[in-house]
Amino acid sequence: MHGTGDVTGLPGFAEGKFHVQDLSSQLLCAFVSPQPGERLADVCAAPGGKSFTLAEYMENTGVLDAFDLYKGRVNLIKKGAERLGLSIIHAAVRDAATGVCEKQYDRVLCDVPCSGLGVIRRKPEIRYKKQESFKELPALQLKILEHSAQLVRPGGMLFYSTCTLRNAENGAVVTEFLKRHPEFEPYDLPETEGISHMVNEPKFMRTMMPMDHGGDGFFAAAMRRKTETGKETKR
Repeated sequence: MHGTGDVTGLPGFAEGKFHVQDLSSQLLCAFVSPQPGERLADVCAAPGGKSFTLAEYMENTGVLDAFDLYKGRVNLIKKGAERLGLSIIHAAVRDAATGVCEKQYDRVLCDVPCSGLGVIRRKPEIRYKKQESFKELPALQLKILEHSAQLVRPGGMLFYSTCTLRNAENGAVVTEFLKRHPEFEPYDLPETEGISHMVNEPKFMRTMMPMDHGGDGFFAAAMRRKTETGKETKR
């Protein structure tokens, strides 16, 4: 095709026929795998791409609350959901690390702020960031994960993800979370055809490398909140 530099100008975009998303983000949404009629929270949702895909998995039935810290970015989610006809998405301003929410959900996604080193091919300016600027990120990421865990119902699922390849922001954060929160347990991610295990890590974690499948560098982990009786709950 020619003249496709501006995606918004492609036929069908304005009519909500499609949205654009990197393969790694699509794989993350496949891991979350929400079902029609469920309740889901995306706590760091802007600009909304993952929320849109998750709502499509849910066949636009149920509840999907998409939160973000800034009003302008929340408006991006609202506009995108309206364009795509995804009426179950409710976008609102909320601080993922401290914000109040009285609801509980079947699945909660924490796609946290990170160093972004996995998307450096699309954002080359990241290479000029000073390493010192990354030092405070793991503490913030853990705070968001711990605060968001309160939103997960017993037997529900908690997902953590970043677009970086730094273990300090990935496996180390999840390991510390599980150490502090015995009410959660690892939940193995499904194998994905064509995606190799290029990092030695447990089955509930998955590091996705650009050289493996052509998508962004990405990390995902899945955990399940134990039921009050301690019995297994099928996903």
